[in-house]
Amino acid sequence: MSVKLFADKLGIRRTNVYRDVFEQASLDTGLLMKISEILQYDFFADLSKKHQERSQQ
Repeated sequence: MSVKLFADKLGIRRTNVYRDVFEQASLDTGLLMKISEILQYDFFADLSKKHQERSQQ
């Protein structure tokens, strides 16, 4: 998916995707949910798995 299409689906300008998404160390859960839906990938499952692994150490 192009950055332009990704930005359009997020409802932000292409130039802002870099600042508001790609360059961030963390994302708000609402934005992450929207990105998960756009990319059809469950980032929350990855985060949950990582959290479980850390809590077992």
